[in-house]
Amino acid sequence: MADKARDSKSTGRYLPKAAWAKLTKEERDATDKKKRDATRSSGNKVNTHVPNTRAAAKARAAAHRKS
Repeated sequence: MADKARDSKSTGRYLPKAAWAKLTKEERDATDKKKRDATRSSGNKVNTHVPNTRAAAKARAAAHRKS
């Protein structure tokens, strides 16, 4: 789950494994959807920066503090 950003032809959301583990299924789906939608609408399939959802940002920060 941790390095799923490059598993397919599209760019997915990358978060550390510990951050993904802190998210509920609904939160993981929401952050993935936000990234997919922004990537599709930009026409730029590579390196599109899309801010995390609030839950994903909190999980990433918590995971970073523990490492």
